[in-house]
Amino acid sequence: MATGDADVMIGSPGEVTIADALARGALTVADVTAAWPVMRAAALDVQNEPPAGRQGRSDVVVYDALGYVPTTRRASVSSTLEYQIDDVALATVATAVGDVDAATRLRARATGWRRLYDPDTGFLRGRDEAGAFVPDDAPFDPTAFGSDYVEASAWQSLFPLDDVEGIEAVYGGRAGAVKKLDELLTLTEADWATRDPASSLFGVSPLPYHWQGNEPSLHVSALPFELGNRALGQRFVAWVKATQYHADVAGVPGNDDGGATSATNAPPTTKKPSSRWSRTIWSRRRRTPTSSCCPTTKAPSSSSSPKRRSRSRRATAAVPSEKYTRWFGPMSTARSSSGRSSREPRRAR
Repeated sequence: MATGDADVMIGSPGEVTIADALARGALTVADVTAAWPVMRAAALDVQNEPPAGRQGRSDVVVYDALGYVPTTRRASVSSTLEYQIDDVALATVATAVGDVDAATRLRARATGWRRLYDPDTGFLRGRDEAGAFVPDDAPFDPTAFGSDYVEASAWQSLFPLDDVEGIEAVYGGRAGAVKKLDELLTLTEADWATRDPASSLFGVSPLPYHWQGNEPSLHVSALPFELGNRALGQRFVAWVKATQYHADVAGVPGNDDGGATSATNAPPTTKKPSSRWSRTIWSRRRRTPTSSCCPTTKAPSSSSSPKRRSRSRRATAAVPSEKYTRWFGPMSTARSSSGRSSREPRRAR
């Protein structure tokens, strides 16, 4: 970030990083206020080329005009979804610095992904600048890593972050969205059953349906809960935890992408968790707001007394949230062979 966007992947992840740091309390409102004019110009000034450039927002002019990135640019669907989460993240920064107009524009623009839904196939597909769906594969294969997507298939590009209302609107209401998720998980389970654990690519190579090994779909297993279907959510999360994470050298799906896939499975240890999957499962005690927009977690107070430090760590250790208890049932205490107690989730009946 110090030298600008590397332009290796799509979108503007620097904006998400800054918004996340603000939410965690690693940055203050004063910090982001100083950077806000540059970020605002890159994302919203579509009439003039910003002096500092656009960094990861290279396609924002046409995206702003159409509501999506067209097929004449790189990866119509994936680029649009990346800009969607960029807009959502940047809207939180705009709110924090008091730029109401920018926050309103960004949140409205973040709904543009819905225009890529193709009712004939039931998936998000690339459109050209005239609005026509452009054939990517003949026939269309939702399991293929086609030109509309980056490191993802159409199955892995169904559900954007932070737009449950839009997901319901696009997929035929809450029931339709749950049905699509159930179909996704059923196909994923069936495909996984055909995989050879002895293969050197087992758990590493891309999967055609749900793929926990890459960022586009890390959040999807938590989505059933947000749609009000606890049973499907429990089933989805149970499959992910049972098949994708293990306590061995190959215990993380994919190549971990700098800690992204492993952090998804970890309860928070210091600050508010940033991943949606982790956030739906865990919460922490001593939560206190640092600003009106961005709640975070109060760190344990320091002390010269080892005993007091120990008590402070225990007091702020990750604990089941109310959502966890409601979705997964209460935590039960089990004894290991060493005599130490461990906390494991007990299945809700």
